[in-house]
Formats: sequence, structure tokens, C-alpha cells
Amino acid sequence: MNRRFDDDDFYYVDEESDKAEKRNKNKWMRGPVFRILITVCVAAILFFTFMLVFNVREVKVTGNEYCSADEVIEWVQKDKLASNSLYIWWKYNFTSVSQLPLVEASEIQLKNPWTVQVRVYEKGIIGYLVYDNKNTYFDKDGTVMLKTTDTLDGVPCIEGLDVSDVKLHKTLKVSDKKVFEYILEVSQMVQKYELSPDRVVFSGNDVTMYFGNVTVALGSNNLTDKLTQLAPILTKIRENYPDQKGTLHLENYTGTNTAISFEKEAAAEPAAEGNTDSSSEDVNNDDNLDTSYDEDTESYDENYDEDTDESNDENYDQDYDESYDGNYEEDSY
Repeated sequence: MNRRFDDDDFYYVDEESDKAEKRNKNKWMRGPVFRILITVCVAAILFFTFMLVFNVREVKVTGNEYCSADEVIEWVQKDKLASNSLYIWWKYNFTSVSQLPLVEASEIQLKNPWTVQVRVYEKGIIGYLVYDNKNTYFDKDGTVMLKTTDTLDGVPCIEGLDVSDVKLHKTLKVSDKKVFEYILEVSQMVQKYELSPDRVVFSGNDVTMYFGNVTVALGSNNLTDKLTQLAPILTKIRENYPDQKGTLHLENYTGTNTAISFEKEAAAEPAAEGNTDSSSEDVNNDDNLDTSYDEDTESYDENYDEDTDESNDENYDQDYDESYDGNYEEDSY
């Protein structure tokens, strides 16, 4: 045994015992218990870092028009672990989740570890109906998306639906749910051809649209052909008959049969002598969309006659008759 004495303090150190103690210490550090403790400590550090760094401080919502940002935020953070941004990102990108009633799809991204960006894609509104003095907007499935007193631009008012028990985020109760498919088809064509009807009335399969003073009776077939030509026809009618109320009949219009009739509505005031209460004009639907007089109609619009046929002007006839009669009598006698 090797011993080393210290002259000042009169004690000795057993070198072999010191080496054995170091070997035991190194052996313990290399043992499973120490490794488990190290693993637990590292995991605890990572966990608290994970919770602190990825703690949600802000949720930004974009793409919402009909549902509020608060509704979206509440939907995103509806479970206990949703305070962690990384968990939210994983849940809404890699698991199956149910969307909000007004939302078709959504995208979740992290702008930074503590900020969540939510992009929602709402369902398309195809129309609204007035129920209990409120505008009730619904989608292609008939789900009520919004109830408000406001009127949204570009959304037609739908009439002719017999509904009951209208509830927000619930499907409208109608006798035939296929009616929503028909409404969707008509609404898509209205948007495609850039039409803006004030109202769209459905009576069975017959469709009637209202554009200000002009009522357009479309019937039930060949809607694509009719709506394709409707915008220029309306423009021509407004040019020739400004502020004139009437009905544009397109029920029998087809690609080959281009006969179009505009039936003018009787004015509220008594009509002038020589004019009837109402009249009908044929609209020739060619490239120039000329408007011609219907020969079979007994009466016609006075303003239209003044612009198109001077021989029918009342003042012109009266001046001519007076001049002609006076000269004729002097010459005869």
C-alpha cells in the first residue's frame, strides 16, 4: 500500500483508495440510473421550452366575410391543448376536423412560434329570401348562412320558396330539396353573364327575373340561350323606352326562334286620346338588336312613334290639314 504523508498537517492519503473511489463514481455515471435522470431532465427542459416558445399569443383570421373572427378563433382553440401553436398546426393540417357551418375549408399556418394564421374559405351564397322581416342568406345546400337586415351586393332575392322554421346554420325545410340545385344553376348563369336582377321568382320550373321596371319572363327551358342575350336586349329596351315599365317575354325564345316581345305596362295616368292602355313591341334580336314595330298590334307607344315615324305625328297632321284646306277652298271658288 502506497502512502503519502503531508508534513504540515500530519496525515496521509491512500492513493489506491482514491483511485477506487473515482472508478466507482465513473461507473455510476455510466449506469442506467444516471442515464434515465439525464433523459428526464432533457425532456423536461424541452417540454417547458416547447410550452413557452410555442404558446399562442395571437390568432389572425383572413378570408371571413359572413362568420366573425371571434367564431373562427373559438373554433381553433376549442380543446385544452390548443394553447400551443405547434399542436394547432398539427391538428388542423394532419387530422380530420369538422369545419364551421359557414366554412368550406380552412388553412392553418404559423407566422412565428406564437402567432397562428387562419385562412378560411366560406361557402358561396347563392341567394336570399325574406323571412320574419330579415334577409335570410343560404348556400347551394340550402344552409342558412346569415340573417340580417342588410342587403349584400350581387346576391339575388329568391321568391317562390315555401319554407318554414328558418334557423341559422340549419338547412331550409322545403318540400323538394332539388330546388336548391336549380337555384344554384340559375345563380351561376346570372353571375357568368354579369346580370344583376333585383329579384328572381321561381314558380315550379318557370323563372322570372326583375330588373328595375322591366320584368323578364324566361320560362323553364333554354335558359342558357336566353340569359346569353339578355344583357344587350335590356340595354336596347332602356335606350328606346327609358323608365317604361313592361314585361320582356322570352318564354319561346330559342337559338332558332328569335321572336322577342316587350309588353309595355299601362301608365297610371289616363292615356291620351288615340292611345290605348298598353301595347306590345317586337324586339328583333339580331347583331344590332333593332327594335321594330309590331304590325299586328293596333296601337303603339307615342314617344316611340315620334322618334321613328314622322308621318304619325299629331301636330304635323294638324298643320298640314289646316294649310291644305284653306288653300284648296280659295282656289276652288
